[in-house]
Amino acid sequence: MLLIGMIPVSAVTVSAEAVSYGFSVAGVAVTSDNRTDVLAGTGQAEGGVSYNPDTKTLTISKSFTSEKAAITNLSLNDLTIKIVGSVTLKGQMILWSAGMNTIMTGGTLTADCTFDFPITVLYAK
Repeated sequence: MLLIGMIPVSAVTVSAEAVSYGFSVAGVAVTSDNRTDVLAGTGQAEGGVSYNPDTKTLTISKSFTSEKAAITNLSLNDLTIKIVGSVTLKGQMILWSAGMNTIMTGGTLTADCTFDFPITVLYAK
């Protein structure tokens, strides 16, 4: 079998030992390697998106844009998304999920979406 694929130029290098947490932000898989600065090297929101695997909390303090969903969570249940300050998430939707999620705001979250439903839950586990 021959598989052919393309890797985006802005792809972030992940070590062989990296643990994947099962969700992505702006198309970047959240791993143990990038959890303290998920979007580092992408040119947007650097230092503004981090993940704490102990509490399952994704903290967003800077705005960013995604071609698809800002946050895609198809496997992690009980993800908490914490918004700090004034944040705008742009994309088709801000959250595409297959599990239960909590969104906490200590500020303002603006959803600039092209879909009619900025938060889409496929099913809750």
